Amino acid sequence: MRNKNKFLISPDDDQPGSKQFVVFNESENYLLEGQTHGKLSHAIKHYEEFDKEGMNEILSKALVYLQSINTIHLKNIKGELIASGHQAVNKITLNAVHNTFDLINDKIMKGITLVSEEEELKTQYLIPLEEKYDELIASYLTDHLPVHDLSENELNSLHASGKRINFEGKYDDALFSYILDFRTSGLLVQSADEKGICTLFRIDKQGNCLDEIKSYFSSNVEINNPILSTFLAL
Repeated sequence: MRNKNKFLISPDDDQPGSKQFVVFNESENYLLEGQTHGKLSHAIKHYEEFDKEGMNEILSKALVYLQSINTIHLKNIKGELIASGHQAVNKITLNAVHNTFDLINDKIMKGITLVSEEEELKTQYLIPLEEKYDELIASYLTDHLPVHDLSENELNSLHASGKRINFEGKYDDALFSYILDFRTSGLLVQSADEKGICTLFRIDKQGNCLDEIKSYFSSNVEINNPILSTFLAL
């Protein structure tokens, strides 16, 4: 997979709960273990927040591919078999495809050999998804304005125009660099020493509500810039 923008890796704690996923070996289950939450995992989780239509197109095409295979099994996180073969084909949902993507990501990160069908899903759908997310990250890294010397009026103007701003803040006593997009409420988080990207997601999944943006920062981040801290205070 392409890896233009270095991404930090962390444990995956996103439990699918009772949601469904597809496997090609009936004995296989979904296990949360290891350092598997990297760029592809974040793309699977967050890209749809920026491009719902584009993500649904990828999932829909992958669904059609899975429905062409009769040797599949649909299971839930408890390891219970829901359906196999033709019955599974008729019960697969886009959400199950989404969880299957995440399962394949975990296998990739653990160095587990993929079966041919998983390789096809990786090549045709997961790599293009990661590339789209990578391009989005690159747009944040190359298009933003630092705000350490800006006045409150200038910040108001940037907010009104929907510009991206860059600033530093502390989370759990660690220093991070933030790029906030006022137009979408998108937030790119990078280690302050620029050794890697931590995540890119939308604070307000539906829009760019300033109150939601303020609530996020007041609850999670100690902003170094006093003017920006005041601007984002509830």
